[in-house]
Amino acid sequence: MKKISLLIMLCFLTINLYAQKPFYQGKVTEVRHGGAYTYLHVKEENKKSFWVVVSHENVKEGDVIRFQKQLIAKDFNSKALNRKFNEIMFADNLQYKVRK
Repeated sequence: MKKISLLIMLCFLTINLYAQKPFYQGKVTEVRHGGAYTYLHVKEENKKSFWVVVSHENVKEGDVIRFQKQLIAKDFNSKALNRKFNEIMFADNLQYKVRK
């Protein structure tokens, strides 16, 4: 009985965590792979664009994706890409080929 209660509580907490974070959505305009990560330049419908980094994914330019923000890093230096980003969003729960 304890195991079932613990499992139910864990499921509730997981669902609650995802429900509290909003999804961002946009079209991928550039893709770069570096190490175990994929860097995506995303443009939202309101024309705002920004860089997002996720665990390695097979996303292509033109894909419409959605994801949840984990944190924003300023002046982030990617050793794998040998590039500095003024601002980049680390994200998870990536879903791509989402219909608008």
